[in-house]
This record gives sequence, C-alpha cells and structure tokens, in this order.
Amino acid sequence: MQHLSARIFYPTAKRSPRPWSWGVSWLPHYNYAKGLGAFFFFRRPLSLINVLARVVLQAFVLVLGWLQRLWMIPGAPLAPALDVGGRPAVIFSHGLGGFRSMYSVPCAELASQGYVVLAVEHADGSSSAARVAGAKDWLYYAGLGGDAGQVDKTRTRVAEMQLALDVLTAMAQGSRLPGRMTLSHGLQASRFLCGSVDLGCVAAAGHSYGGATVAMLAAEDARFKAAIAFDPWWYALPPESAALEAWKTTCPILIMGSYSWNVPNRDGIKVCGERQQERVLQAARHGGGALLFVVRGTSHNTFADPLTLFSGQAGWLLNRLGLSAELDPVQGMGLVNTAALCFLADHLPLGAGTRAAQTWSRAGAWSLLAAHAQGEALKPSKGPLSW
Repeated sequence: MQHLSARIFYPTAKRSPRPWSWGVSWLPHYNYAKGLGAFFFFRRPLSLINVLARVVLQAFVLVLGWLQRLWMIPGAPLAPALDVGGRPAVIFSHGLGGFRSMYSVPCAELASQGYVVLAVEHADGSSSAARVAGAKDWLYYAGLGGDAGQVDKTRTRVAEMQLALDVLTAMAQGSRLPGRMTLSHGLQASRFLCGSVDLGCVAAAGHSYGGATVAMLAAEDARFKAAIAFDPWWYALPPESAALEAWKTTCPILIMGSYSWNVPNRDGIKVCGERQQERVLQAARHGGGALLFVVRGTSHNTFADPLTLFSGQAGWLLNRLGLSAELDPVQGMGLVNTAALCFLADHLPLGAGTRAAQTWSRAGAWSLLAAHAQGEALKPSKGPLSW
C-alpha cells in the first residue's frame, strides 16, 4: 500500500494576527460537502423529496463548513522541540463518514499541548469523501459491504495507520520517502519534521470505526506506546484480531465510551457491542491493560467536530440528522480532550520540557469531572479554537 492522505496538526510559535478570510476553513474542499450529503442519505429511498433534501444539506454543509475558520496558521514553521528526543506524536483514525478535518477540535487541542498529530483520511470506502493520492477522482462512501466487507475495511484501515507511522518515521529521520509525497504550503517532506519527532513516544487515537481500528492496531503493533479509542464500534473488529483474544503488545488503551452507547437501551442492548467490548477488556490484560471511561450525558457525536462547532448556527439541522447529545457539546469536548491528555501524560514517556509547557492541569481535569458528576454547570474550556 502506497496511498496516504492526511492532515498534520502541529505546534507553532508563530502568532500572527490575520484577517478572518486567511484562516483555515473547516471544509477543505466542496467535494466533502457532496460526500456528507450522500452519506446521510445513503440508506434512504430514491425520491424527489430526498434528492432535494440532500442538495439542501450539501449546500448548508458547504456554506457553514467553509465559513467556519479554525484558529490555525497554514504552513507555519514548526515550533522547536522542547526535549532532545523531539515531540510526541499521535496518529488519528476517523469514524464512519468522516474525513481528515472531521476531528479538528481534538487534534488541534493535542497540537496546542505539544503533540504532532497526523489525521489519516482513510481510502477504504468508509469516508464520506476521500482524496486519493495520485488520482483525479475522489472516493465516496458506498456502503460497508456487509459484515465481511466491514472487517476487510478495518484491516485496510490498520494498514493505512501503519503506513502513516512509516511515513512519519521517514519524515522524522529525514529519509527519502517511498513513492512521491508532497506537503501543502510549500513545505518539504524530507525537512519539515526532521529530528523533531520522538518515535519512542507515539500514540494512536480514533473514534467509532476509528476506535476499533486503533484497538486492533495497538494490540498488534508495538511501535505504538498508548492508544485511545473514543466510543469504538466494536463490530468492526475482525474475529482473528489480537484485540479480541490476547494482545501481542504492552500498549495500554483508554476506551472512552459515550453514555448513549454504553447504557442498555429499551431492548436491554448496549449499542457499542457489549460482548466484544468485554472481550477487548479481557484481552488487554495480556498487554498494557485497558480503562473504560464513560461520561454521563455524552452521545456518539460528542467526540467529533460538528456538535462543538456548529450547534450554535445549525443546532436544529444537527438534531434532524440525529446529531445531538444531552451534555453541552463544548463541555463534552472539553471533558474528552481532558481525559485524552491525562491518559497520554500517564502512559507516554513525555519529556520534561513538553510536560512543563502543557497548559492543562490535572487538578483542573479533576475539578471538571467532579463538577460534571455533581450535575453542576461547567465552564467551557479555553482551547486553541476559543470555544
């Protein structure tokens, strides 16, 4: 496999105030609006009403996604590493229907705390739209292909995550990359991250389909030292996966599930896949162990950008699409990011310089959780996107 399409989030020392129009748009290309519209209407019958509704949805996504600017500076120089070994890194796997910028809020938060984050855009057919490297055509969501097709896609996703780490390794070592690789904004792939990434301090993270991908990856690839699975879709795991049987690595994993998927529904079933989740928790005991953490009021959509970024402008539309949560989306994302940072700080060998420069605090994390547990109003977190 030689294809890799991704977005890199990284810390920079540059703080140049710029006009709104110079910011990074949340929607990188109009084809992502096309893909999201097709994804949400994929299982609906073909009718004039549904076709018109899909076109309207695509128009909303295009306008709102393009207008939403992220507090990032494209092509900015990488901030110097704070430790001799370089900066820690995280490779991120998106969920079903996602794409490279669907998780910009958590990825940007990690970058603001010193991590280099490589957000992979999977070309297995699970993205709403994927830009295939070296090809003119785009790959759009066309269904999972049944149980067999679903687990085949997971195997492809794991291979893409491993390729992403191979590419990151080559960039960190200043080595010649296989095939032809280009970075946007005139950055040179062989120089941009050279000597700036600690390859002994790499974690994997992912949501939903990406959460299952990360579990399978962490159970088999010892290069990853920690893993975070946000509300994983356990049905995507292949039956032969070490994540279900016995881990081959000592990588610890945080499973941060949503309340809606980890509390039995009216039929007494946990949507996440309770049987598989129990098997993963047991299998991880052979490795670095697993922690299951569920926050009351969260939904499967708490972990992605749309609720956090667009609830104010288009909450009614998100509700119609089934994208909602009992917990305030900004507060929910703050808890998600806090839990991730705390887990990585505990299980990655972060350098002293990186730890000292991080702006989050463990005391603040516990106060957030305590306030939420008591049902008190939480103050929105102050992250890189000014929530």
